[in-house]
Amino acid sequence: MRVVFLECPSEQMHRSTQWFREDYTYFEAVFPKKRIPLPKGHFLCPELLSLLREDYDEIIFGGYSDAAIPPAMAYLKLRRKPYIIEIDGGMVSEESWLKYRIKHFLLSSADSWYSSGHYSDRYLVHYGADPEKIRHYPFTSLKNKDIDLPLDKNQFEERKKDLRTKLAIPESKMVLTVGQFIPRKGFDVLLNAALEMEPSVGIYIVGGTAPQEYLDFVQSHALTNVHFIGFQPKEELKEYYRAADIFVLPTREDMWGLVINEAIANGLPVITTEKCVAGHELIEEGKNGFLVPVDDPSAIAEAIRKVVDLDAYEMRKCSLEIAKEYTIENMAEAHLRALFN
Repeated sequence: MRVVFLECPSEQMHRSTQWFREDYTYFEAVFPKKRIPLPKGHFLCPELLSLLREDYDEIIFGGYSDAAIPPAMAYLKLRRKPYIIEIDGGMVSEESWLKYRIKHFLLSSADSWYSSGHYSDRYLVHYGADPEKIRHYPFTSLKNKDIDLPLDKNQFEERKKDLRTKLAIPESKMVLTVGQFIPRKGFDVLLNAALEMEPSVGIYIVGGTAPQEYLDFVQSHALTNVHFIGFQPKEELKEYYRAADIFVLPTREDMWGLVINEAIANGLPVITTEKCVAGHELIEEGKNGFLVPVDDPSAIAEAIRKVVDLDAYEMRKCSLEIAKEYTIENMAEAHLRALFN
């Protein structure tokens, strides 16, 4: 098997290298060297077209948004060579007629499609995919070993108490969110929601260095229960997940949102917005979380109050049951079934 990486880990400056594992034991990894730069960090990749001249049993594109991909798809279409498009999420939104036609051309030309779930199916069908040729796979970045243990209620409470002590968390309830400090993640909405919550509910935002405007907001409103935590390696971050009561992702748009996978894998109930595809696929409304409108601090605050009033242990069990289906092992198995059945 040959896998072509359009970028290498060192070029993905928005991600920490601690989250990469460069193990190419079971496949041939190709990193094209000849690239033609374009505006906004995009590039063309003539080498990709050369690679596609060879014979393959299957050709799978992991998305289509990189500028190097559309020429490759057009090339295959002209040569009448079938290919598969895989997406990890998608949401239909308002756009120009031209943008719609371009997406329709690219997506409808595939021979079949891999989708992360029923919500993303709508996106593919909107752009011309045949619903009979869509195959599902559980999108995740976690393995079986990353799913938390099925602790009994006493063990669960005792571990949480120990972790709260270790992490010096004084509040009686802990809300956690994880991500980059960029406008799309909506952390400013969560800060406004904090104005409607009791000081006994601690809000912990993990993701690096907070922008000055966030620090100023917290100071000007005397939000002593809001805490900014720097980047955490995997094992340390896991402790924050397991110490928390609720995970909130107030995103304005996420084509998936892998932090939702991480949260449910650690047994957390989740609150996120209607613009998060992972939320639609991984949250059972009222059982392990809630979906709320975008840019609505009051809805987030109300959802947090609802979760606090529900049975935390039952919500934990629901999240873990869903998380067990979303593992890399299951993701690989779903791909093998689609390829060889």
